[in-house]
Amino acid sequence: MQLPICPPSGVASLQSHCRRLSALTLATFSLLAGTGRLHADDISWNAATDGLWSDASNWSSDPVLPGVEDTVTIAATTGGTDPYTVTFGTGTEADATLTADVFKLTLGVAGAPRATLHLKGGTLTADVGEAPASGNSTPPLTMTNADLVVDTGATLLLRSGPGGGGNGFRGLVMTGNATATINGTVKVQPSGGATGSVGGGLHMSGSAGQTNTVTIGRNAVAEFGYTYVGPGGQSAQNHVIVDGGSLKVRAFELGRGGTDNTISVKNGGTFTEGGGGASIGGASNNTGTGHLIIGEIDEGGAILSEGTVTMTSGLTVGAGTASGNGTVTLNAGSFSMTTSAARTVTLASGPKTTGTLNIKGGTMNITRSQGDHTLRLAPGYVDETSTGTATINLSGGALNVDKFVSQTVAGTINFTGGLFTVKQATVSNGKAFTVGNGTDAATFRLVTATGSGDHTFADGLVISGNARLEGSGRIGTGLASVSGTLAASGTLEFADGLTLFDGSTIDLNNSSGSLFISGGDLTIADGATINIRLTDFTDGNPVTLFTASDSIAGTALDNVNFLFNGVATTGSWSGADFLITAVAVPEPSTVALVLGGLTLLASLGVRRQR
Repeated sequence: MQLPICPPSGVASLQSHCRRLSALTLATFSLLAGTGRLHADDISWNAATDGLWSDASNWSSDPVLPGVEDTVTIAATTGGTDPYTVTFGTGTEADATLTADVFKLTLGVAGAPRATLHLKGGTLTADVGEAPASGNSTPPLTMTNADLVVDTGATLLLRSGPGGGGNGFRGLVMTGNATATINGTVKVQPSGGATGSVGGGLHMSGSAGQTNTVTIGRNAVAEFGYTYVGPGGQSAQNHVIVDGGSLKVRAFELGRGGTDNTISVKNGGTFTEGGGGASIGGASNNTGTGHLIIGEIDEGGAILSEGTVTMTSGLTVGAGTASGNGTVTLNAGSFSMTTSAARTVTLASGPKTTGTLNIKGGTMNITRSQGDHTLRLAPGYVDETSTGTATINLSGGALNVDKFVSQTVAGTINFTGGLFTVKQATVSNGKAFTVGNGTDAATFRLVTATGSGDHTFADGLVISGNARLEGSGRIGTGLASVSGTLAASGTLEFADGLTLFDGSTIDLNNSSGSLFISGGDLTIADGATINIRLTDFTDGNPVTLFTASDSIAGTALDNVNFLFNGVATTGSWSGADFLITAVAVPEPSTVALVLGGLTLLASLGVRRQR
């Protein structure tokens, strides 16, 4: 703004007016500019106690407030010696039009009393600009030994870099003993509010013994770009808790460095990764630990709350070449992958990394209509010098996968309960694929759809007692051994043999289902009892139990006991089909009559013996 030019001293009548005009113009410019300055300043909180952002006397810039080009520091070293709170807004309707803009904000310093910035309403914006294009080491907000509180109705906008900026930009940086409690809105955006994906993200780091925590409350919104919860070279404890709110990130690394880094999604909270990539535990040559936790259950397994996680990129759990350790635990709620392109979830990508998937409840979907999503275990295993492991612990809930691959000895599947569906399984890890623990209900379902293929269980498929193999598909490699239940919904084919143990069950209640043994051996031990379940039948009619190729159809099953809905029946081969006779359960009156007759005969027998 150009200031008035006063006339020469000889024009006395105009000089007094000019002085008054100059003073008025300066005051007006100060109000409009917010700072009253034509250059950027470093401005500090100057009060010794709690105070309002809107009170200029609390700032070193007094009598004006911080402005759009100013670097603002709120730290106890510039005020008193006690912790204090700076309040922005009033939490009333008046906040609807409240705005303030600064260049950069620093909240708290190490070793000083804690500083708190409390946004009760309105919109506070920090914008550090676009340059350099490759990244900006100057974040809009840096926190150390401090607390940020954003109430419902309040908005904090952190702007950094151009639209489409890279991972070198920062948004909210927490460097130790910092907390952010978000019940309103916090968004990292491109500089100037430009459109396009954002580069700046959440960056949580610090030293051993320090902790950083971000909590996103119910209905709150937090949006970041490239996010690092525990970057390499740090050892603080870093925790993000999505407690009923919404967290969106462009990409994330959880636990690249440090041993205690978590993201927890609960109480209906949602966590969405936007396509820039994702890893948990390690990365490159880092040895960090990360844990993604979805939902809550109590010690008895009862659901306390659910969470939702949606991945647009693939996910690596246990990443890099060093001993990174990553874990995903699904307690309740859902985890799903994008349907826009083929993606892979990898457990333990490197020879020394550890990746663990725990499913106790909820639903994990690594599937789409094209059938080309993949869950892969320990592909980086080389030889006995490889110390990494990949483990799935499925004890409840549902795991739905297009393609499941475990081809190294470092992969382990502990399937003790719940549901596992797959379109194509390739398991050659030196261990039998075992379904169930003999006690808890567990179901392994083969699905025939786009993307399906032959299933391989190089070391065998074992269906334990109280477990179930169902669906349709072809087991091309691997002997299937069944102590539990077989239930086909289409053609369930065994090309490498089938063994039915004593007490196993064949469920025929799906009218379109059929069992076909096309290769290997059909084995049922002499004296074994096989249970057949079927509710819709005609008494006395033959029912096909299974169909076999010519080389198998001659297998003698004369000494096998068949129970049809609990009633003894007989079976025999008819060409390639093994048929059993459907037998109705006797009516209660018939059973009573028979039992009565038996009682009478027993009584007569006793009398004759006398």
